[in-house]
Amino acid sequence: MSKASADMLVCPACHGRLNEQGGSISCESCKLSFEKNQGGFLEFALDRECYVTTSTTSDHADAQDSEGAHRLDDEYILPYVRREASHRVLDVDCGIGRTVTHLVETCYDAYGVVLP
Repeated sequence: MSKASADMLVCPACHGRLNEQGGSISCESCKLSFEKNQGGFLEFALDRECYVTTSTTSDHADAQDSEGAHRLDDEYILPYVRREASHRVLDVDCGIGRTVTHLVETCYDAYGVVLP
């Protein structure tokens, strides 16, 4: 891990400093350890059950598109984006792209990417 990465990343559980040890990263404070997945990316999820689903189901996609699904966007994402000087947004791990689509509809230059 580069010094720049070490300065930016903190433990998702306690916000402690992270140290690289071999192929994993561990927290100085709470001693949690985070491993790299088969794609070489660090897994920072505290609830490992979130990795059980391998893809988005049609039911989940339909639920995300249902009435009221834009509440998170309208009440959290858009106010945050409006405070920033940029009108370009990158949604990393955008899922089905609901937020990206909503941002584009709200006149933002928005892009989404799903990492392996």
